[in-house]
Formats: sequence, structure tokens, C-alpha cells
Amino acid sequence: MHSLYDLPGLETRRAEWEWLHQGESANVRKMCSEAFHKIFPEGHGTSLRTFVQNRGRDQRAGYLFPKDDLLRFLDEVHPDAFDLFATYGRDYTPHMWKFAPEEPKEGSCFENAWLLAQVDALEAIAATGKSKSVVYVEGIVFGSLVRPMLHAWNTCGLQGEEAIDWTQYPVCEWSRYIGIPFTVSEVEAIYQVCRPGFLGSLFHTSVFNKRMGDCITELLEKRKV
Repeated sequence: MHSLYDLPGLETRRAEWEWLHQGESANVRKMCSEAFHKIFPEGHGTSLRTFVQNRGRDQRAGYLFPKDDLLRFLDEVHPDAFDLFATYGRDYTPHMWKFAPEEPKEGSCFENAWLLAQVDALEAIAATGKSKSVVYVEGIVFGSLVRPMLHAWNTCGLQGEEAIDWTQYPVCEWSRYIGIPFTVSEVEAIYQVCRPGFLGSLFHTSVFNKRMGDCITELLEKRKV
């Protein structure tokens, strides 16, 4: 996913975390911060809304990235999904992790975020009879160490402002996020209507279709009432 994996001995997220929190990584952290602010002059005050609007327009016009382009993963996002991100998406500031959590499943952001939201909900229901606030978010991530791509993370509540990015937690402080939050029950309802028996990305080109887009739009419009 990002260039830290090119360094020897950093085969896990925990290894990345531990190395980045040692004094010898100070120069790398400085370079990451400088690159982040070069891409996003306003830092974490920068919105990705215009970025997703432009990408949706370009993709609908037929422009796809070459296979060796760093932006090619954006072609995996359905063009109508970019419109949904631009209209209903929320900008998120990364949650700054204070410790290294359990190792996430490599290359499985959708599964990791879904698991975190589902486990939180099930544990809360068992203890109190009510669901807690951790929800699933899917959208676009872009940072100095993370190429722009479809991604999933978590946040606290539908109005949450922090991206709890378990999958990329060692480097999330240098990323910007825009996405749409869903409760566990909302995700399950969308798939029950549109793709029974399937759980995974909502907005990938291999999954997203008009029926799913209409279902998501209806759900999001109801939130406004």
C-alpha cells in the first residue's frame, strides 16, 4: 500500500508502528509530513470533495488511468459512487493511535472495518441491549504514503469526524479521508435488498449497480428528515 513496506524488516503494521515511534525514524517522519503538506497545503483542513467530484466527471467521460499510474486504483470505484461521495460524504481527520492494536488483516480494509463495527455492535447489544456508536465508513483515502484509492475505516457515530483506520494505522496521520458512514444494520439492509448473502465493498465497480445506488441514496435522504 505504501512505501514503508520497501524498508527491510517492516513486514507488519506493528513493525511499522514501532519503527515510526523510534528516534531513528525522525527524518522519515519529517519527509512524510512535508510531502503531506505539499499535497494538502491546508493540512487536515483540506477537503477531498472537489477531488472526488473531478474524478467522477473524468471517469464518466471515459478517462481511465494507465496500468502503471499511481492513481489507477481509482478506476475500481464506480463513477456513480464518486457522485455519492461528493454529495453525501463527510471529510474525516485521522484518529491518532496511542498504541499498536492487534494486527489487522493485510489488504482487507473492508473486512477489517466491518469486523470492528460488527464486534462493537454485538458486544454492546449483549451488555446493554443497545448498539454502540462505532460505525462502518467507506470512501476515498489519499495521503503522502497512501495512493488515492477506495478504502474502508470506522468512526464513532454517523456524525463522527475521526477516521479510525485500523488497516493503515501506522501511517494514517498523513492521510485525508472522505466517505459515507453506515451502521451495521444499514449495511446489512443494503445487501439484503441488492446483493443477498454478500458482504464487502459497497462502491467497487464489481459490486455497485443502479439498484444499490438508489437504495443508498434513499437511505441517506431519509437521514435528512
